[in-house]
Amino acid sequence: MILGIESTAHTFGIGIVNKGKILSNIKDTYTTERGGIIPLDAAKHHRDFSEIILSKALVDAGITLKDIKAIAFSQGPGLSPCLLEGIRFAKKLSKELNIPLIV
Repeated sequence: MILGIESTAHTFGIGIVNKGKILSNIKDTYTTERGGIIPLDAAKHHRDFSEIILSKALVDAGITLKDIKAIAFSQGPGLSPCLLEGIRFAKKLSKELNIPLIV
């Protein structure tokens, strides 16, 4: 059972896969009223919504964090501040759950 984190640009998402079957794919998108993506604001969005998206993904998949065996995360290309938030969240979960990161 692998949890994947997407954070390359305006969308923060978490997918959960077990033996090739997608159990959950939950995401939230940063938007602005005008103009394009503001990288630091998008990164803040990711930071603010990461736990919420994680909770929704677990409920959607019908599992708990104890069921996760590894964590994958987007490494690029993308906006650096956004990618860093995904990496930080992945590392935090990996450490808390004592499970490997897939790099």
